[in-house]
Amino acid sequence: MAHTRLDPEAHQRELGNFAAEAVQMGRAIAIRWLVEFVGIKGVVKKIDKETIINAKRPDCREDDQRLDNIGGGLLDTGHSDAIALAKTWVSASKAVSHATYLSEHPELTSESISNAVEVLKNHFQATLYAKHLEDLDAFIHNSAN
Repeated sequence: MAHTRLDPEAHQRELGNFAAEAVQMGRAIAIRWLVEFVGIKGVVKKIDKETIINAKRPDCREDDQRLDNIGGGLLDTGHSDAIALAKTWVSASKAVSHATYLSEHPELTSESISNAVEVLKNHFQATLYAKHLEDLDAFIHNSAN
């Protein structure tokens, strides 16, 4: 009977790939939650073979928490940043819900996540932290140290 010999380096690379994929899925889930936290959800419409993504308010149940529950303000669904966040929400939702290939949803990239984080950070600062004379950037910097 032949014995299978495992290559420890190949095994480590494979585990590293799984770990990297898990981190990416975690980022997608977190950004989707944060976008909903500011009151934005993406809605996909097809018009003449063109995909259009609009922003709308997510359904909110009694026990759901949003930024307005803690004294901040929700992002206006008509704001230009809301469309960018809606696209990120759609991308993140598709990325974590099922495997997709050649789908028409926007790609979820590190750049789109970074842009969304910047929009969210600015919105948190303007609608919540500034009210309490706090600086979110300073808070982030101090907690990282």
